[in-house]
Parts: sequence; structure tokens; C-alpha cells
Amino acid sequence: MQIIIEDYQYPAEKVDKVLWEGAFQSVEGKVSIGYVGYYWNEKLREAVFMLPKVLLNDKDRIFAPETNPDGGYAPEDIIDIDKSAITKDERDFIYGFAVWIYRALVVYKQSHRQSSIILHRFVAQVGRGRKRLSNTILDVILSLVDFLKHNQDFITYITKLRHSGYNKVNWTKTVAHKRPILGRMNVPIYAEVVNRKKEIDKDEELLVIFHSIINYIHDKFGFEVNPNLNYDVITGPKFERYLRGYGAARLRQIKYKYYSDKMLELWDLCYVFFNHSHRIALATEHKEYLLAKDFNIVFEAIIDELIGDEDDDIVYKLKNQPDGKLVDHMFSAQGLTNNDEPEHTVYYIGDSKYYKKGNKIGGESEAKQFTYARNVIQWNMNLFLDGGKTSWQKKFPKLRDDVTEGYNIVPNFFISSTVNEKLDYQKGDIKRREGTKFESRHFDNRLFDRDTLLVAHYDINFLFIIALYARNSYSQKLHWKNEMREKFRADIQEMLQKKFDFYAMTPLAETDPDSFFREHFQQLLGKVFTPYNDVSEKTTFYSLALVATDKLPDGSPREKAFKKAMIEENDNVLKCLEDAFEIAPCPLGVDPSSKVKTHEAAPYTVVPASSLTRHYISNCLNDYILFGCIKNDGGIHRDWVFKARNKSKHWAVYNVRLGDRPGAVIRGSEKVRTPKFVVMYEEADDKSFRVFRVHHAMLVKKERMERMEYPHPSGDYFCYFLDEEVSLGDLDVPKIRKMYKHLRDPLHQYAPLYITGTQVAATMEE
Repeated sequence: MQIIIEDYQYPAEKVDKVLWEGAFQSVEGKVSIGYVGYYWNEKLREAVFMLPKVLLNDKDRIFAPETNPDGGYAPEDIIDIDKSAITKDERDFIYGFAVWIYRALVVYKQSHRQSSIILHRFVAQVGRGRKRLSNTILDVILSLVDFLKHNQDFITYITKLRHSGYNKVNWTKTVAHKRPILGRMNVPIYAEVVNRKKEIDKDEELLVIFHSIINYIHDKFGFEVNPNLNYDVITGPKFERYLRGYGAARLRQIKYKYYSDKMLELWDLCYVFFNHSHRIALATEHKEYLLAKDFNIVFEAIIDELIGDEDDDIVYKLKNQPDGKLVDHMFSAQGLTNNDEPEHTVYYIGDSKYYKKGNKIGGESEAKQFTYARNVIQWNMNLFLDGGKTSWQKKFPKLRDDVTEGYNIVPNFFISSTVNEKLDYQKGDIKRREGTKFESRHFDNRLFDRDTLLVAHYDINFLFIIALYARNSYSQKLHWKNEMREKFRADIQEMLQKKFDFYAMTPLAETDPDSFFREHFQQLLGKVFTPYNDVSEKTTFYSLALVATDKLPDGSPREKAFKKAMIEENDNVLKCLEDAFEIAPCPLGVDPSSKVKTHEAAPYTVVPASSLTRHYISNCLNDYILFGCIKNDGGIHRDWVFKARNKSKHWAVYNVRLGDRPGAVIRGSEKVRTPKFVVMYEEADDKSFRVFRVHHAMLVKKERMERMEYPHPSGDYFCYFLDEEVSLGDLDVPKIRKMYKHLRDPLHQYAPLYITGTQVAATMEE
């Protein structure tokens, strides 16, 4: 068996007999091949395997231990592995690895039928004529699978023949050897009978071994073949014993039993499976190959299938970016800053790097990755600014928080492949490379900024992902995909928390967060974000990120000055916030309600007149004042008007009808849009009233009124959001309503009444 490592520069004289004409490139006496796969070399009468370059370390050595990167083997010294100095375990690894590569290329070819990078021509038939030395498990497995495929009728016939008459009663022996019991009418009854208990003969034992091998191939390598269920196949530790040598020994013991060509052919295949050095009769065409000419494309496709979201229409659009760049991997998953369900997600952006083990990411790749993220952020902003698809807006929430003007974190990562030193196919976790730093920023200490981007770099076990992809098991791939997404999220959170300190904040009862953030915009920009959704109906939680000054280096004068500046900046930010917010340390992904106190605004209560802010009518003669009714419906309307809402700020809300309904108002009129005060009186007793200052007013559609839990909305409304309860002096509401009833809808006695301060003052003078 011959092996060639992809892209390795071989001395020409070492490989001139191994490679076929036109399959290599020659530079200054060196030869390299850009294929991965295998082909049959008719001149050498051996299989040549072209293995991925991930087997090489950065010193171009194979099987080099991490403790000794200069150890291992030079590829030109192990071209003929049967004559090389590699160990038995290393040789067995090469055999098995070749099967996984073959299977992965087959799966890729099946799922990418239009791809032109796979070159495939394979013809393997079992015969009794020409012989070649076949010591590759790949040849044997393909021949076993081919035998099962083309000899189903033969196997079925043997199975039926061997089981015919099984367990049939032998009445001659039963009458001769068993004592009957006399029943009614003296009829003998035999409580015990002699059956024809068929013992497994040698033909059947061979079929059991064959189907056990088929079962092993299916479970181990994912080939789409199944054993015959009429046989109790050998599995587990017992089959492992067969693999360790007992299988070949047992087959030699029963070989003399076979005479038919088919059974001898089957015996040959089973025997060579357990003993690779045995000569098997294989008649093949001269050219036989399965090759990928751009294995980096196959590697990208494998990673994308194992972690990506191919069926997501947004992913498809974002991966094919308008500037012509094509993103390798993208998927939607839970954001880094919250614990919400998938509807509150961000897109993770990844780039796979098909390098030799230990190679570093280049500057060009780093710059591209930052560009991918910026394009995604801009696409998201355009989606909301240009009125894009509503369904996409719901699936991909706005990355920018309009209150703080902070931006959500967009996770970025590189994935490189590695081969672990133990050559383990089972270890499927990813490991972030420590010491790698990919960061782009316009300002220090602004994590929640659209120009602050960080990229993590991960190594993944190439052997595991090749085996997982080659098995082509949907459930196994899905399970690993979910595990890895959780791992990415947790690990990137850990990386960020080594650089930043995170806090959760809630506003104090008297704080208006909107006004506060506008007032301190420059000081807080990029440091505060609103990532938590639906944690509490009574308050809003904010996330604060400040650079972790205790982790900053301070060796050089420049580093000391920078650290001092960051400490001062953080102190100023915390002092600014502590008078308006409750603040507590809160790591990423932790429920903020478990870390920080909440301050719920107290519901409106009747305040003594002496405590109310007094506004004089003489100062607002040209302002409109709305006189509105609180329904006499058992307190339902009153409770809704004064219900605590909008989380951090308690707004009382008074609504008036719009449209063609009794008591409705005209939305566009100045008096409806601009009242300065609302006087709310009770329907049952208009002498009982309260006065509030209007903060702002707006149209509210019926659907939103339903979400605001307004009881039985019958159309659209114009709502007034009220903040401070005040006094306008000694108002006589019944007198005002009577004097100006001609100014309201005559069809509804409790319709809204809009009058000026001058008109109110006139009633007070009479």
C-alpha cells in the first residue's frame, strides 16, 4: 500500500512510479499532488492513498507527538507503509482512515451531484483468476458490500434451505423413546416430543460471520448495508475477539467444508477481512479511483452541514453577500447576552480554514471575517430602516437598541482542523486556541458598538468530523450540532468575560431611562445595551460592559497610562449610573433578576391636594385641557388607566375614541393632538376628579390596544400618556361640562371635551 500526502513537496525520484501521468505538479525537482482520495496503480499493482494535509504538522511531519514536533515521520519515508518503520497501530490507523475518507467523499458526491471536484471511477469484482496482493481494508469492505448487493438471491436461497424443517417433530423417535399419557378414549398423548433440532452447520456459520461483518461495516463506517435478520449476528466484545485474530483462525478451521464457487468466494472475502495479508482474487479494470481535486471545498461543505443552517432563507441571503463575498458558515442561535428563546437570536458567522496542523490565520482572512460581520450588521439595519420583510424582522430582531443606541454582539469564529495525538475518532469537542487575538474596534471600552468585533479561533478533531459526516446519520449530526452551538456560545461568553466586566442594571423608581440615556449619551454609548427580553413585566434590565481593568497589562509606561485611563473612565461611568440605577455584577447569560434588585414604580394613588404641583390657569390660557370620563364599570376602566406599564416608567394612560363612533374625536385637530392637561372625572360623580400633565400622545391601533390589555377595544384610539398628577385650582367640573356641552359630541353625554385655559378661567370667575 502506498500513501501520498496532499500538497507535500516530494523529491521527484521518490514518487515517479507511484503517481500516474498528469496527476501531479512539478516545481524544481519537487512533486506535489492536490488530490485527496485513492486510486489503483496497475504498474505497482497496489492501492495509492492520497491523504489530507491535516495529518501534517507545521514541520511537515506525520504522526509527530505534540511534545516533539520534530519527531514523527517525513512523508517521503513512509510512501510504502508496508516497508516503512511505522508501528502496527499507525499502519492500522492509515487503513481505517482511508475508509473514512472514501465514505466522506461518497456522501459529498451524493449530496453535491452538480459538483465537478469529485473524480470517481470504481470497478471491483471478485473472481477466481488473476490475483493481486490486497492489504487495504477499503478494497475488502467494498468487495463485501458488492457481494451482498449482487448475491441477495443466493443468500436468501441458502437461508431458506438451511432452515427448512427446523423444529419439526420426529414421530418415529418420539414413539420409540417417549412414554405417552393415555387420555380419553385411550388416545395416547405425548407430553414430550423429539424435535428435529438443527444445529448450525458450517455453511450457516460462514453466513453468520459474513452478516456479522456486514453489521460491523454498517455500524462502524456508515455504509448503507444491513445484515440478514434471520441470523444472530456476532457483536460487541465477541466480534472484537474475531477482529483480534480468532476470525481468521476459525475460518481456516471450516474452509474444507466449501465446494461451490460462491461459498468459496464468500470465504475468501471474510478471511481477507480478518487477515489483510491474504491473497484475494480480484479482477479489476486498470483505472480505479475516487479523488477530490479541491478537498478544501469538501472540508467547508462538511463543516457547514455539521454546524450550519442550509435551509434558512435568511442564511442563504446573508452568506451570499452583495459585495460578492461568500461566507463559509452561518447559523442563527441564542445570543450571548440573554437567556431568551430562539426568537431572540443573532447570527453566528464562521470561516473554516483547511490548513496543516498548527498553521496560523493570515491577515487577509482576519480582514474578511470582520467584513462579513459588518455586512450582516448593515443588512440588519437596512431591514428595519427600509421596511423590509416583517417575517424576517420577527425572526431577526434589530441588532441596535434604540434606547441606548448600543449594538448586540455578533459572534465570529474561525474553525481549523487538527488530528489529536491519540488518533481518536470519538473525541468530538472543539478547543479554542489560547493566545489568538482577532479584534477590530474604533474605540476602547465600547463592547456594544457596531465597530467592535472579536473573532475566536477553534481547532476541531478532523477524525471525528470525517467519521460523523461519513456515517451520514441525521440524528447523530443533529445531536452534535446542538452540542457545538451551545459550546460556541459558552466559550465565546467566557472569552468576552476575560476582557470585560459585565453588570445588570435596573432603573430606580423615579428614573426615566429614556431621558437619562439621552442626557448621558456620549458617556454611555457602546457601554450599555438592552439584551434582556421579557425577564420582568414590571421593569427593564440593561447590560453594562466595562473593560476589565484588573486584567490589563501594566508593564510598559504606555500600558500603565492606558490602564489608569480605563480605571478612571469606569469609575466615572459607575458614579454616573449609581444615582439612577440599581447595579450588580452579572456574567453573560445569567438571569439578571437573580443578581440585581428591581424598583417598581408605585401605582398612582390619591395624593393630598396640598402635595400636588400647582399650575395656574393664568399661565396656560392658550393651552388645551381635556375633560374625560372614567367609566362606571366596577373599576375595570380605572384599573386599566392607572395600571403599571412600560416597565421602568409608570405611565397612566387615558384613551379617546377615533373613527365613526359615538363620542369619537377627530385625530388631526390641534386640540386633540396638543392638550397640556387631562382632567379625569368619574362617570357616577363628576365632582370627583384628578388632573394629570400630558407627557406625550399618539395614535394606538386596535391590535396594540389588545396587547395593552384594554378591555374589549372596538377600534383605534388616541392615547395620552400622563406622568405627573397636578392641581389646576378649584375646578367646578359639573359647571364646566354644562357650560361647554355644545363643544362635545351631542350624541354622547360623556364624550371628551377640549377647551382652553381661557375658557376654564371663565367658569372660575363667574
